Amino acid sequence: MPNMLSEVYTAFCKAGVPETEARAAAEALSSYALATKKDITRGDKELAQQIEQGNATFRTDLTQTGNALEHKMEKGHKELGQKIEQGDAALRTDLTQTGSALEQDMKEGLKELGQKIEQGDKELAQKIEQGDAALRTDLTQTGSALEHKMEKGYKELAQKI
Repeated sequence: MPNMLSEVYTAFCKAGVPETEARAAAEALSSYALATKKDITRGDKELAQQIEQGNATFRTDLTQTGNALEHKMEKGHKELGQKIEQGDAALRTDLTQTGSALEQDMKEGLKELGQKIEQGDKELAQKIEQGDAALRTDLTQTGSALEHKMEKGYKELAQKI
């Protein structure tokens, strides 16, 4: 710094400034330069403090945001779990109702089928009885006709003999 002071003083003297004024001007510039360096150092310290405060605030905000996000994720996970459980319960109810309806339909279908089988059995029994009656009638008529023919054949044979 003293080197700069003497250079400024010499420059003022060469420019024709009286010696006392040159010295005063050089000292004033030197004081200004020192004050400026002090200001820069103080500004650097203040800036560093502000940066550290900003970093601390950012870390706090980041932590709070992370905690809030974690809380929201946990809440969302719980809500999703509840919705899944509700969906499962609704599905079980639907399946139970559908199963009951199918069981009822099957019972009614089996009942109708049983009735149709029973009706078919009755109709078949009637047709068998009708067939048996017709067969007995045919057999009786055929037996009577054969008996008549046999009697006629005996008579004819008896006459021939």
